[in-house]
Amino acid sequence: MPNSSCFPLYGLRGLALSSRSELQQVLERRKRVQSDQEEEGQSRTPLEDVLLRRQQKQLEREKEQEERVREEAQLMEFVRVRQNLRKIHSVIQNKAANF
Repeated sequence: MPNSSCFPLYGLRGLALSSRSELQQVLERRKRVQSDQEEEGQSRTPLEDVLLRRQQKQLEREKEQEERVREEAQLMEFVRVRQNLRKIHSVIQNKAANF
């Protein structure tokens, strides 16, 4: 069994965390995350900015291309169904004309 005297900081660390309110902990965490994000934004070079914009444009173009392909597929499906309906309609009319 682990002896608690081997880990004296473990108990103190838990005690230290509980002495701060939950609200303070959340606010400190948000502040750290926000400062990390600001540092990331400031640390980008102009080249990285250009590459990021280029990547975003490329993703946008790919999304538009996928949308066009999907719309064309739907249109082709519509045309195919319409042709099938015309065939069925003409067959029905031919049978009605024969009677």
